[in-house]
Amino acid sequence: MKKLRSLFAVIVLDLLFTGCLPSPRLVPAASPTAQLSVVYACAPVLPYSSTVIVYDTSRFLFSAQNDASVLNGTGGVPAGSNVNLTFKTGNGSVNNILYTNVFNLVANNNYSMFFGGPVTNPCQLFIQNDMTAPAPGMARVRFVNLSSDTGIFNVLYGSVKVDSGLTYQSVSPVFEVPADSMASFTFVNAAIPAVTIPTGTFLLGSGGICIIVLAGNNGVQNFSLCSRIISLNSKVIL
Repeated sequence: MKKLRSLFAVIVLDLLFTGCLPSPRLVPAASPTAQLSVVYACAPVLPYSSTVIVYDTSRFLFSAQNDASVLNGTGGVPAGSNVNLTFKTGNGSVNNILYTNVFNLVANNNYSMFFGGPVTNPCQLFIQNDMTAPAPGMARVRFVNLSSDTGIFNVLYGSVKVDSGLTYQSVSPVFEVPADSMASFTFVNAAIPAVTIPTGTFLLGSGGICIIVLAGNNGVQNFSLCSRIISLNSKVIL
């Protein structure tokens, strides 16, 4: 009888500490993502340019908000070798597909998508941003020309030329420049030096990374030539 009681006790303990305990809960791994900034600098003709919405198939990801005549925004997007992204523009009641394509996006990388030129036939530029840290005391910057206005532009940092021959739909190499709490860049029309488009001053801190965009067209009403600074990390403060 004692043996039966002992056996019964063993069985009960086994059930309590094994069979009756809940199975370990498997927590699904977070889906890998990449970072994407969107810059929309087409002529502001409704219903196209009040906002830009980014979709992964039919799932809303993020939207670019209005910054004067240029829209820009940043958000996370799925990473993978066949990521289908659709960019739509609209004014809240009307949405139009601006661009759709399949992208190869590596997890944790940083990318930018640019739209510029005429709203009826915009250019599209897609780049991977080099987020390599610059040397101490330096910052990294590159330039994008989204202006369909005629002209080839040089770029000055203060009074020093850092880039030249920037044409419509072109992206410059990455330049390292000294950090400055009162940084200022100027686009200068190479053929007509009196045509200048300054950025205004901003904090370009040590280790800062940014993109500076030329946009607009002096031949389009309410959309004259302008520049925008796209900060890619916290060390660039506008």
